[in-house]
Amino acid sequence: MKEQRLTKWLEAGYPHFKEYSGVPAWLLPERSFAIVVDKLGDTKVLESSRCLGLLPDTDEEIPDHESFSDEMWRQSCLDWPQLSLVSAIIMSLLESVDRVMAKHYRGELTVEPQVVFRVLMVVAFAPFVPQGRAVLQNIATILDGDAANPARLITLYVNAVLNDDSVTATRISESIGRHREWACWADFLQQLALSFNGNYKLVAVTPPLSEGLADVLADMIKEAPNYGA
Repeated sequence: MKEQRLTKWLEAGYPHFKEYSGVPAWLLPERSFAIVVDKLGDTKVLESSRCLGLLPDTDEEIPDHESFSDEMWRQSCLDWPQLSLVSAIIMSLLESVDRVMAKHYRGELTVEPQVVFRVLMVVAFAPFVPQGRAVLQNIATILDGDAANPARLITLYVNAVLNDDSVTATRISESIGRHREWACWADFLQQLALSFNGNYKLVAVTPPLSEGLADVLADMIKEAPNYGA
């Protein structure tokens, strides 16, 4: 079997990324992340990234991940200019998705969830690549927000959706559609998500199991059927 160089890089770098970006330790454990990227494989990762021109055409140009030491990973993470945006965007996404799905399951959402998540994917990823500047600025203009604060843009967009502001929601979707590379990327990721099957563990419990924590987990399990889990 051909070695999956790119997925090995993703798996090797993920723990360092989580540590230095401030992403909560309980979010998407390393084992679950590895399962997802292994299932994707280099081909799918390259195909999704090629829409935006982010990666070489083949993994032959990717060096061996073992050539990077822990210190090199650490320094690379800390030198990344967008590192400080990661945690705020993720937390804004988690909160926003919860609000959207709560209204959806009450039968009150006037915008299709797939349309909402398509926009959220673009707003969440665009800040991290040069190719995202134009589309992010367009979205910021529509929302009267700041492209330098994408976490806030996520909140502003979801507020518009939850307030049944179909004009704003439509303008943003159409704006993304005019950026063909982002429309291609979003389409591909949506199809990829629909093709996945299995039960992936998105959170992990790292602190000792206390009575209070057990109660919280029990409530989460009870609520899961109401959220389509």
